[in-house]
Amino acid sequence: RSKAISTVIADELHRKSQIVNRSFIALLVCIIAFLFGIIFTTRGGLYILDIVDHYINGYGLVIVGLMQAIVAGWLYKTTKLKDYINSTTNFKVGFWWIFSIKFIAPFFLSLLLIQQLIIDIKTPYGDYPVLIQLIIIGVILIIPIFTSIFISTYLKMQKE
Repeated sequence: RSKAISTVIADELHRKSQIVNRSFIALLVCIIAFLFGIIFTTRGGLYILDIVDHYINGYGLVIVGLMQAIVAGWLYKTTKLKDYINSTTNFKVGFWWIFSIKFIAPFFLSLLLIQQLIIDIKTPYGDYPVLIQLIIIGVILIIPIFTSIFISTYLKMQKE
């Protein structure tokens, strides 16, 4: 994973005509991942891993899918994407594909998200304390928010 993350960062810096030290970037990515992983080596690490795994799979993946559907369907020109898909594959997509990306996928993913949230509110996951679960949910939700803020701030600074 560190190679993929390091490559994205290095390519972006290179594209901005900045000097790129790939070894330093890889080291930085590994140190950050190490720091995030330290909590899993504690006595409660296996329990925290279990809770994080539950919420990442139950919420994180659905939220990412929902965001991708929203971005692909509403922020990016779907006709442009449809034309590209049709020009590069043997399988042709049309109106129903656009309709699915814009309406059907977000609807069902939102439904899944709401259903999982109701289930977790009624019966908290496992025998774990509710406070610990709320902290982990908060961290899972805060990381994408801060990442988005950081990226948008960085992009604004690059434009100026």
